[in-house]
Parts: sequence; C-alpha cells; structure tokens
Amino acid sequence: MGSKKRLGGNLVMKTTKRSRGKKRRSRMGYYHDDNNIDLQHQQDKVVKLQRLIPGASQLPSHQLLLQTAKYIMHLRLQIHALQALVLSINTSS
Repeated sequence: MGSKKRLGGNLVMKTTKRSRGKKRRSRMGYYHDDNNIDLQHQQDKVVKLQRLIPGASQLPSHQLLLQTAKYIMHLRLQIHALQALVLSINTSS
C-alpha cells in the first residue's frame, strides 16, 4: 500500500490513499497523525493563555481555565465600573 519512512525517530506510513481525514500530508510529503497535531495545537494555546492571564504561568490546564473565567469576570466588572463612571461624568456636565 505504501512505503515506511522514519521521521524524527517515529515510524510513519506514507500512503497513497487518504483515509477519512485522519492523516495530513506535511510539506515533505509525510503523513502525520491528527492526534499529534491537535495535541501540539492545544499545548500552544495553553501556553498563550498562560501568558495572557496574570499569575497563571505555572497552573495546570484545568486550573488555568478556572482562573481564565475569573479573570474575564474581573475584566467585565472593570468595564461596567468605567462605563458607570463615564455616564456619571457625562450627566453631570
């Protein structure tokens, strides 16, 4: 069906027929498992989120999501407070 090739120490099957979107072809022509791509994509997003949320640089994923939700609520409260301040300034003028 296809030839076996080594890529970065992992044995990867190079096939000629695409099987239901489970594998993707890289620029070099090798097929990669979607699970590895998805895992790397998820890890990249976690790292980016850890940079955005104050004090979250070393939190595990599940705590990071809780901290993110708290931070979003904090930002919403700040927006409402600033909007109320602007409204009070505009009405007093």
